[in-house]
Amino acid sequence: MARGRKPKEGGDSAAVSEAVGTPLRGELLHKALGDVSRTADGSGYAFTRLTCCGKGVTTLPTALQLYVHLRYIDISNNKIRDLAAFSRLPYLLTLNASGNNIEDISCLSSPEALPYLFLLNLSSNKISKPPQLGLQRLTRLALDANPITTLEGFVQPPLLTHLSLRGTPLETLDSLPPSDTITSLYLSHTPMQQLRQLQRLPQIKTLDLEGVPLPPDQLHILVLLPKLRELSLSSPEQYADEEHFRAEILGVLPRLQWINGRVVTPEELKAARALREASAQQEKELGQQSNEQQQEGEETIES
Repeated sequence: MARGRKPKEGGDSAAVSEAVGTPLRGELLHKALGDVSRTADGSGYAFTRLTCCGKGVTTLPTALQLYVHLRYIDISNNKIRDLAAFSRLPYLLTLNASGNNIEDISCLSSPEALPYLFLLNLSSNKISKPPQLGLQRLTRLALDANPITTLEGFVQPPLLTHLSLRGTPLETLDSLPPSDTITSLYLSHTPMQQLRQLQRLPQIKTLDLEGVPLPPDQLHILVLLPKLRELSLSSPEQYADEEHFRAEILGVLPRLQWINGRVVTPEELKAARALREASAQQEKELGQQSNEQQQEGEETIES
């Protein structure tokens, strides 16, 4: 810009700002750092927390790798595309990068990446391919509201216990790898049509299917999950009475302890048991009637 020339309001400066972006540095970084604590190696004191939410940040400078003592990072609701600057932090425990523009997280595929990270929130980004994560201590992973249509290629961290896929366009779990560690699975508000592959997760205790338009016959598949104790499930239109719906669920899954966030009471278990016995008696009587009719038909033919 020529000396003495007055810049245009908005126009040029806005374009430059858009091109350069908003890196996390300077005053913005200074305000984001907090919680001075003794370092993990005991050598002194350092910032252990970085919180920068909703500030329009677009890039993470590589200089952030120098903040090796960070343990908790929240950079949610920005415009960040890449997490490489954080991928080598040796003591990081939790990382919330939800609500950004992240498409690729291959920087976290190495077994050496973030060796102590146990919680990773990547919800509401632009991830379309299942991640291949080498995070050796990760137990909680949230991929909600990402455009993931298949789990083919998903490499599961070895200690993963909680997997959240709420609001994704997943229609099937066919490519879900077997797991003996996952205990909680969240699939609410997905267009899921069948649950057959849940048999690959025998340790499931909590299952969220709220808002999932499942066919009625899919509920019986959950019988094959011996440790299932908590279930969230939207009632079909034919069940105007919530209590009747809960009784129907308990009739199929009597081991449940929580349904839709409410504890199962002894009275509900008793009612479900009575409903189950009545249903069994009805089936028995129908079977007897069918046999009698068959015998009568055979006698008629013989005569």
